[in-house]
Amino acid sequence: MDKRLLILGNGGHAISCREVIDSTEEFNFAGFISKNLQNDKDIIGVDSDLEMLFESIKFACIGIGQIKSNSQRIASFNKLKQIGYTFPVIIASTAYVSSSAEINEGTIVMHKAFINSQSKIGINSIVNTGAIVEHGASVGNHCHIATKAIINGDATIGDNSFVGSGATILQGVNIGKNSIIGAGVIVKKNTEENSLIKWRQ
Repeated sequence: MDKRLLILGNGGHAISCREVIDSTEEFNFAGFISKNLQNDKDIIGVDSDLEMLFESIKFACIGIGQIKSNSQRIASFNKLKQIGYTFPVIIASTAYVSSSAEINEGTIVMHKAFINSQSKIGINSIVNTGAIVEHGASVGNHCHIATKAIINGDATIGDNSFVGSGATILQGVNIGKNSIIGAGVIVKKNTEENSLIKWRQ
């Protein structure tokens, strides 16, 4: 089976995704999809080319990051799903993922991340470099767990949420949907949906 894979986007996160994909030796990088055609041999098309490219490339990865909003990631994921692209789970060669963890389609686990036993990661999420998702924790759909963030045991991160670099979610804490947890924050108690947490809780 032809396992060529395209990456939607060509910024810093997309380039990091390519390096993770190359490390798996499971897929063959086909090229980046950019907003505009550029003089770059690795850019194989723009958004309007996706249906045509699907004739020969069946796998895709969303290479768009998430900080202020994940709306572009979600829209791109849904568009490519509608065309028919398959979104594999991509796990860096240096990441650790427990055999009892559940990771769903379109999620990418970056280098040195650690996902422990009986944890769950939803669709189209990012577990970034050095992040830790501990035993029994749950991360929803379309989330970004940023570099070196720690989701402790049995904690829950609601859909469409962002946990900033170095943030810590303590044991059993529930983070409501559509929330943003700032870098370095320690969250000790549950938060409501649509929360913006910039300080220690």
